[in-house]
Amino acid sequence: MPSSAAANLLLPLLLASSSLAGVVTIPIWKEPASAIDPTRRNVHSRATVLEQLDNSRQRGSYYANITVGTPPQPISVILDTGSSDLWILAKTADVCLNPNLIKQLPGDVGCIGGTYDQLKSSTYDKLISNGFQIQYVDKTESSGDYISETVSFNGQNKSNNAIKELQIGLASTSTLPVGVMGIGYNSSVAAATVYPNIIDQMVYQGLINTRAYSLWLDDLSAATGQILFGGIDTAKYDGSLSILPVLGDDKGGKPTSFAVGLYGMSVGHKGAMSSITSSTFAIPVILDSGTTHTLLPAAVVNPIIRGLGAGDFTSQIGAILVDCGLRTANPDFIFGYKFGNSTTAPTIYVNLSELILDFPGLDQAQIKDSFKEWDSVCYLAIADSSTVTDHPIYLLGDTFLRSAYVVYDIDNDEIGIAQSNFNSATNKIVEIVAGEKITSIKGQPDNLAKVVATGGEPGGGV
Repeated sequence: MPSSAAANLLLPLLLASSSLAGVVTIPIWKEPASAIDPTRRNVHSRATVLEQLDNSRQRGSYYANITVGTPPQPISVILDTGSSDLWILAKTADVCLNPNLIKQLPGDVGCIGGTYDQLKSSTYDKLISNGFQIQYVDKTESSGDYISETVSFNGQNKSNNAIKELQIGLASTSTLPVGVMGIGYNSSVAAATVYPNIIDQMVYQGLINTRAYSLWLDDLSAATGQILFGGIDTAKYDGSLSILPVLGDDKGGKPTSFAVGLYGMSVGHKGAMSSITSSTFAIPVILDSGTTHTLLPAAVVNPIIRGLGAGDFTSQIGAILVDCGLRTANPDFIFGYKFGNSTTAPTIYVNLSELILDFPGLDQAQIKDSFKEWDSVCYLAIADSSTVTDHPIYLLGDTFLRSAYVVYDIDNDEIGIAQSNFNSATNKIVEIVAGEKITSIKGQPDNLAKVVATGGEPGGGV
C-alpha cells in the first residue's frame, strides 16, 4: 500500500500536453520539507542533524508525474537537468523494503514516488542485466538493470504523449527513495554505451521537433512550476532571453552538461550593487535542477557567510546555519549573477529569502541556546563546493533557478536565460522550431521590483 506521502505526490496526475503540436507541457511541483510528519522527526535517536538536513533537501526537490508500462503505472520522479538517465524504483528495491533503510528516509515513509512492477506490464523488456549504476554529486547512488518500457506523461499510452521502447534504469538497490528523470545530454548517461535518452526519443518519436525545453520553477513559496518540452512560455519571464553558449567538457570537447560561464557576483539593493568577485573572476557553473543548493568556490561563499553573520558548521553537521529572521529584516536585499564579461551581459537577481531555507526536523529548542540573538535557526542554501565534492564542480541549483527562466537547447548547445516572472497565472507558449536557434523572444516588461518583493537581508551588507 502506498504511503500518504506517496499518495500526495501522485495526486496531480492529469499532465496535459500543450495544444501546440510539437510542445509537451508537464506541470512540476515541489514536495515541501514540512511534509515530514513532525511527530516522527525525532523518533530515532540515531538520526543526526545531518540526516535531517539531507531529508529536508530531498523534500525540496521538484517532481514530475509519469506513467511506466502497459497498463500505465503512475510514478513520480525528481526532475534533473544535471543528469541524463531516467530511472525508477523496482517494487522489490531494497530502499523500499528494508526497515533499517526506510528509517533513514524522510518521515520513515518508504519510497515516496511509487514503484514499478514489471510483472504487471506487457511492454517490459530487460535490456542489460545489472547494467545500470549511477552516483550523484552528493554520493547518493542507485543500481539495477536497464530495461525498455513505454513512458507517458498523462496516464494514457497514446501516440501523442507516450514514448515507446524507451531505455530506462530499473533500480533494485538505491540510497534514494524516489526515481530521477535526467534530461541532460545523452553523452552523460550512466550506461557503458551512449543510448538515446528521453529527450532524444521525444524527437525521434514525433512528440517534439527539437531537443530543447524550458523550465520555470517559480518562487520559493510556490508549490508548482512548469517544464515545456519543445516550447517557451513568454508569460513566465521578464524582458528578452539572453543567449549563452554551453561550454565544452574540461578536455575541450563537446558539451556533456549544461555548463555556462559565470563572470561575477554582486550583492546589495536595486541600483546599489557591490561586487564580491574580482574583475578576472570566471568559472563554469552547471544549471542543475536536481540540486537544491548552489555550490560555489570558497572565495565567493566565505564573504557571504561573514556578511550574513551565519555560522559555518559544515564539518560538524554539513550545514551553514543562519538566522531565519534575515528573510524579513529588509525585504530588498539581492544577489546578482552575471553571465558574461561585457557591460551588456545578462545578470539574474536572486532575493536573499530564496537562499535561506527552513530546517525541518531540527530541534529549535535544543539548538537555540547557541544562537540566542536569532529569531530561529535556518540553513543557507549556498555552500563551498570543496566541502561536498572532491573535485571542483560548481552548480547553480534550485535556489538560483527559481529566479531564472531557462531554455535548454541541446541541439544548438545554447542556454536562453531571463529573469523569472514570479506567480504568472497566464500562458503564452511559443514552439521552438527545429533547425533554428533560440531567438531573443520578448517576455513580460522588465520589472526588477518583483525580484525584491519578498525576502529580507541582514542589518548590513555582505
